[in-house]
Parts: sequence; C-alpha cells; structure tokens
Amino acid sequence: MPPKDRLGTATALPMRRLAAVWPWLPAFRAVAETENLRRAARFMGLSPPAISRTLRLLEEAVGHPLFERAGRKLVLNDAGQALLVATRRAMRTVDDALVGPPHALEVHAPPALAPLVAAALVAVAPPPDGDAAGEPQLAVRAEVRDTADVVAALLRGALDLALLPEALLGCPPDAVVVTPVGSVRCAVVCGARDAEAPARAVGLGGWDPWPPERGRAVLLEASELGTALAAAQQGLCLALPEALAPPSLARVGASWSVPVLALTRETVPGAERQERVQRAVEALMASLAPS
Repeated sequence: MPPKDRLGTATALPMRRLAAVWPWLPAFRAVAETENLRRAARFMGLSPPAISRTLRLLEEAVGHPLFERAGRKLVLNDAGQALLVATRRAMRTVDDALVGPPHALEVHAPPALAPLVAAALVAVAPPPDGDAAGEPQLAVRAEVRDTADVVAALLRGALDLALLPEALLGCPPDAVVVTPVGSVRCAVVCGARDAEAPARAVGLGGWDPWPPERGRAVLLEASELGTALAAAQQGLCLALPEALAPPSLARVGASWSVPVLALTRETVPGAERQERVQRAVEALMASLAPS
C-alpha cells in the first residue's frame, strides 16, 4: 500500500499555494522597499527584466495588481502593503529559525563608559519571563582593548556592538557602521580638596578622558574603574564621566563634553538579532543625547 498522506487536503492546498509564490517574495520585497526596479535588481543580483518578470508572475498568481506607478517609482497599493507586512513577518520567522535561538547581545565599552552603557541598555534586555536565573540577554564587557582589536572582534562576530569615544576611532573598514550616539560630560575629580598642579593622578586603561591641556603625573595605572575610584578617594586625581563620580570626590576645574560613537557590523545575522542591535543603538542615543 502507498504511504498514507499525513498532511491531508486542508494542509496540502495552502502548502501548494505558498510553494507557487514563495520563490518570488524576496524580489517582491526588494522592489517594495526600494520602489525601483534597477535598485532592487542590484540588491538581488538579478537583471531588471528578471525582476519585472517575477513581479508579473506574482501578480498573476495572486490575481490582482500589487503596485502602482508614480513617475519612475513603483509604489505599493493596499493589497501590496498587506502582502509586504506578511512577507516581512514570514521571512523574519524563517531567518530566526535558521540562525538559531538568540544569545546574549555582546557589547564592548571601556571601563570608564561601561556603567553608563549598561544602564542605558537595561530596557533592551529584560529578564527572561518567569525565570530570574535564565540565560542573560545582554553582556556589557568593561575591557581594556585597543581599537583595532575591538573592530576585529566586531567583524568576526565576537561583538555585536562597541561604544568608543570619538577620539579613539581612526578610519574603520567599510563593513563597520559608525553611529554618533551622543556625548558624556567628563570632569577631573580628586579626594584631596587642594589638588596640586601638575596633579598627581591615576590613569584609567581602555580610555582615559584626561584632557591633554592639563598637566599630570601618573602615579598609578588602573584597568578597572573601581580601582581608579579607590585611588581617587586616597588623594589622586582622576578623569571620568561626571555621572560616575561619587559626591565624596571634589571637582577640579571645569567639565567638558566627549562625543561617543556606536560601532556595529554592516550585516548582522538574524533578523531578531539585527532588531535588538538597532534597539540598543536607539536606547544609547536616547540616554546620551545632550540635555
């Protein structure tokens, strides 16, 4: 006896209908989002006639037009808008399944920036539902790394996002997207009320915001913010973001603003992960925007 058809007619018919149009949906989405046949063809690696033929076949299959011409643009009609929403949702679901379950968003920031970055990103990394001990969704690494190493980690996928002061970034490769996210106010602080000039200071690894025009004698190099703050409590001067300075430390001189950049990969695997990275950048822009 032939094997029993376990799908049944109710399942088989929609599958056949989808199988007929599914190969045409990526080209449809490319045209819908660019509103231009040539740009969509370049994006898909196809010729404009091939894209045009695909749209014609799709419209014949669904039984009605999906686009209207507006000058040189191809603009979606109401039916096309509805299909685009469904296509995006379906492609995102399939892409997420292929990439696998999401893991923690890996973020780099130098020790002097890491606490501000972590505070800004709490909103995009809620705790797992019903399980406080679940897998973390965000990992901010407060590390001392040179910029070339950070960029290399981004490109090989070991990092999803890096935050750097503008002064540390040279000319990144084309595959790295650089987004200005705002600035932080920095100040020199000290446990001693009458700081000497040049100041006896503690240097902070990863990024030391000490202004070059102010002289100092570095007596201690710290790789962790906690160590640097403890040294400042004992009388050494320290430059850091004002928001991180405890009230027990006196400000020395005027504060200044330091621009901050977000570095991401041009292509992020997985639609869900790409959305989380974008939400993280937006959260940082909201948190570090000038007041």
